[in-house]
Amino acid sequence: RTPADACVVEVGLGGRFDATNVLGPEVLAACGIAALGIDHERFLLAPEDGVPQEPVERIAFEKSGILKCGVPFATLEYPPAIEGVISESAYKAQAKWFDGWHVEARAEGFDFISERGSCSGLPLPALPGAHQIGNAGLAIAMLQIGGFDPGEQGVRKGLLAANWPARLQRLSNGPLAQGREVWLDGGHNRSAGDALAAHFAGRRVHLVIGMIEGKDPLGLLEPMQESLASVTVVPVPTHDHHGVAAFGPGAIAAHDVPAALTGLPGDDLPILIAGSLYLAGEVLRLNEELPE
Repeated sequence: RTPADACVVEVGLGGRFDATNVLGPEVLAACGIAALGIDHERFLLAPEDGVPQEPVERIAFEKSGILKCGVPFATLEYPPAIEGVISESAYKAQAKWFDGWHVEARAEGFDFISERGSCSGLPLPALPGAHQIGNAGLAIAMLQIGGFDPGEQGVRKGLLAANWPARLQRLSNGPLAQGREVWLDGGHNRSAGDALAAHFAGRRVHLVIGMIEGKDPLGLLEPMQESLASVTVVPVPTHDHHGVAAFGPGAIAAHDVPAALTGLPGDDLPILIAGSLYLAGEVLRLNEELPE
């Protein structure tokens, strides 16, 4: 419907059984696997013979199910056990793993070092979070192995223009934010908790959180403990969700996000709304900044 040089197709749940596997090698330029965390356990960790039993290795096994014969792929760096799982999947799929790249973070940006061409002094991605440097490097590596050459200026432009709603998104001054520093993130697992903890390291933050059943509230909260000034739990509209007791002692309940924000102290600490992409969509609607 929309002519494009290339399409980025994001895998939904897992990889091995995802609907995006209808795309065959004849149309795929490259594949990529980003961060691996424990999520969708009821589906991805369901008992099955002949698969890895260690949870993160099983997740790697499921994610690497997108690999296709003859299609190059790139990944982030992982521990040896996980790399072993992906390497075996690549061997079975006859997919070539391009690992000849890495990134080096700098104070004001980063360098992308690659066997296929390097870029020095790149700007920090517009997407907040130190982990986005690795993600940016992965994107550049996929462009290289996919046969696309935007040029160094194209890479710089892309880094500065990147936009991803509900991923460490600072809300505009709208009905919810009302001049306060309010951040929104749809993260809902321990990996997200690690990234959020790194972003708010050295700062205190008021957390407003809602999480659907089947997710692990403490998995998100535990990495952030040192930064949490308060925890307010809200429902996730139209979904079965965890009650306040699931978030540990000290958490309080509010009947919705506006009520949660109204009940926070009038200090200058930042506010983080997190725990669910469903909740994130409602927050963007309430703040009148739904993406186009």
